[in-house]
Amino acid sequence: MPRLPVLLVGLVVALAGCGGSEVVEVDGGYLPIPDVVGQSVDNADQALRDALLTPVHEGAPAGGDLSGCEVAAQRPGPDEFAEMDQRVTLQLTCPPAVEQHSAPSVSEEETEAEVAAPSPPPGAYAEGFKAGCRRLFRDAADGTLYASNVPYTVEDCVALLPDDVPDGGRAQGRHDGCVALFERAGVGGFGAGDVVVTATECPAA
Repeated sequence: MPRLPVLLVGLVVALAGCGGSEVVEVDGGYLPIPDVVGQSVDNADQALRDALLTPVHEGAPAGGDLSGCEVAAQRPGPDEFAEMDQRVTLQLTCPPAVEQHSAPSVSEEETEAEVAAPSPPPGAYAEGFKAGCRRLFRDAADGTLYASNVPYTVEDCVALLPDDVPDGGRAQGRHDGCVALFERAGVGGFGAGDVVVTATECPAA
């Protein structure tokens, strides 16, 4: 993974959140941008603020209710670098609003039955699956991971996307894409130079 030159006037490394993601503060230099695609808006905003960056939303509902919204894309992208307090734009995908109509009083059970759960956006699972594959290979300097001296590329991972795509959303796809190659190779870790990549580093569904 390419690294930008950093002016190391002061360096603080801390663990943020229960996920244990690293936040690096560099006084006078650049900050790594965390990968928040597929996360809820609250979690994504907190991760960026912990990384000393400023989240900005695009595609938020007119009413401002971000419940159920997820991050579909981000600019700048993950693993890039930015200055302290730089804005990171988050493109949101949100469930459709349920229109309110005047109607005779009905029971709570009848109301819940009439309101169908929102479906994930079309293609969200497949996009998440490919993103999970890219995440798996981010520490592979030459784009290749090895298990028992057998090389694997990100294309090998993407090829495991099922033809019958599940109904899960982007977050489910990211998880499945990251663990698919471990399951196919039947291993618990891949070698990437001096680094060992394990399935425990894959994002939760």
